[in-house]
Amino acid sequence: MIKKKSYCGEIPIIGKSNVGKSTLINKLIGKKISITSKKNNTTQKNILGIKTFDNYQSIYIDCPGVIFNKKKNNYYFDKKTMNYILNSKLVIFVIDNIYWGIDEEKILFLIKKYNNCILLVINKIDLLKNKKKLLPYLNFLNKKTNFLSLIPVSAKKNINIKNIIKVVNRSLPIKKHFFSSKKTNNLSKHFMIKEIVREKLMRNLNMELPYDFFLKINSFYLNEKNEYNIKINIFVNSLNKKKIFIGKKASKIKLCSLLSRINIEKFLQNKVNLMLWVKTKY
Repeated sequence: MIKKKSYCGEIPIIGKSNVGKSTLINKLIGKKISITSKKNNTTQKNILGIKTFDNYQSIYIDCPGVIFNKKKNNYYFDKKTMNYILNSKLVIFVIDNIYWGIDEEKILFLIKKYNNCILLVINKIDLLKNKKKLLPYLNFLNKKTNFLSLIPVSAKKNINIKNIIKVVNRSLPIKKHFFSSKKTNNLSKHFMIKEIVREKLMRNLNMELPYDFFLKINSFYLNEKNEYNIKINIFVNSLNKKKIFIGKKASKIKLCSLLSRINIEKFLQNKVNLMLWVKTKY
């Protein structure tokens, strides 16, 4: 019996904040592994999403939004993201609808410094009212560089996601799979639980939410009823910010706690007792 060749590789997903990178990776994997919100810089670390189908294993890397240096007026990647781009056979560059400006130009230039094999994904085409504008836009983009492919998609509505997977599979090098076929991410339970809570805070506090906060799991255990008891401290750096998180009559923290608990129970497949405690760092 002839053994099938195995294909495996890492594919970094690059783009500005809020272009839908996290939603895209969730759709590519077929499971929610990366949190989403309308806030800038929602993704704070490189998250690996692993998709194994037959003899193909794609390791998608949800990279944090490209960093903008105001003083030098340019974009740059953190060292880890830069290494992913440099060592990958393919880079996915995600842009927002049919808008192409100076920022997109600079990011493309930066990617090309390290990798010339670029799949351009035009996201949020469901928001494009006049579909006739799409073809001229694709012709415009084709003149920018020799993209491997240009694929208009709607990550939110799962439009054309399969076309991305086809292009990725054709680009994967012959390699043994790094992960078991059951593995879908590189994240611990603790990390995923904190991310669920962080997502609910970012979505429900909206523009009031301060960026400088962090979460720490204070306790995590199964009680005598076989239910998880989880206590998470939310650290902020001032009393005023603490009040924002708690809300009037604790309304905001109660809402975030309820929504977080529902999602954590789905994730753990178990009953959860969740306590969120807001504290000042100082």
